[in-house]
Amino acid sequence: MGDRTNLVELWDAIASAAGTDVQPTFGPPRAGDIPHSLASIEKAKKLFGYDPQFRLRDGFKIVTLFRVAYNFIQLDLAQIN
Repeated sequence: MGDRTNLVELWDAIASAAGTDVQPTFGPPRAGDIPHSLASIEKAKKLFGYDPQFRLRDGFKIVTLFRVAYNFIQLDLAQIN
């Protein structure tokens, strides 16, 4: 899949999946910060047979669907009791 995801995009995907609008707070760059990174998963593929089926953002969409379904079930169960 190999998509580059910056920190803001990752935060947005996590916040969306969690159902929150909390915004991150950024400070000045620190020594050792890595401004750009794109990891290779080739070793994980070779050693463990790792084969991602979803892009990162799509995976978070699935988590969001599960969260919504779970909340709906909880609401429905609360009405039964």
